Amino acid sequence: EHNKDCIINFYYTNPLSRFFYKKYNINFIKIDKEKIRNRQLFYKVNLAKDLSNELDEGTELLVLDLDLLFQDDPFKMFKKYKENDIYWSCSLMSTPDSLRSTKLWKSIDYKVNSGVWGIRISRDILRFMNFWVENMLNPTWKEWVNYKYNKLHSINGKINLNWWCDQDFLNCLEENDDIFEMYNLKKVDVGYKYNYYTSTWGYFNEELSMRNKIGDKDYKIIHF
Repeated sequence: EHNKDCIINFYYTNPLSRFFYKKYNINFIKIDKEKIRNRQLFYKVNLAKDLSNELDEGTELLVLDLDLLFQDDPFKMFKKYKENDIYWSCSLMSTPDSLRSTKLWKSIDYKVNSGVWGIRISRDILRFMNFWVENMLNPTWKEWVNYKYNKLHSINGKINLNWWCDQDFLNCLEENDDIFEMYNLKKVDVGYKYNYYTSTWGYFNEELSMRNKIGDKDYKIIHF
């Protein structure tokens, strides 16, 4: 069962990936290993930017990790939150549903996981995607330049383009509204049921455990 209107681009380096999934209606796109050397997650954002420039206005684009179990159509987020431009999900652990103390769940300031995020194509979002990629290479946005996780994850004072950079940027966005006003965009947290994962707290808690959500279509994506 699948969304037949969905076009899937599968970016791969290992040829076996194409062999294992050849029976599905998938566009396989080989990645040049040299292009992603030491900049894997930058490459992911840059691919999304380049692809977005090829799509018609109004197209819904999801950028997804590989370690995901789909239990329902994730594109339902676009229908549920119609009047938005950029979509992401904040962690269960940053909500009261984490079953932790108010003080603890409210203290989380790194909420967004980059395994599932999306955009609705428009002229404004294209401008924004260019801004995102440019700030990966040459940080100019003040909030991003000073963002503490950007600095914590840096290597020799430079942004770690191989790891963290996409997730760091989304978390910086989650904390700051000014950039959305500048680009005339609306952001939305679609909720953890579109990207369900837990910390070790949830792993050892029977009620929160990811394995207990398998088969429950209310949890659109389980993220391993």
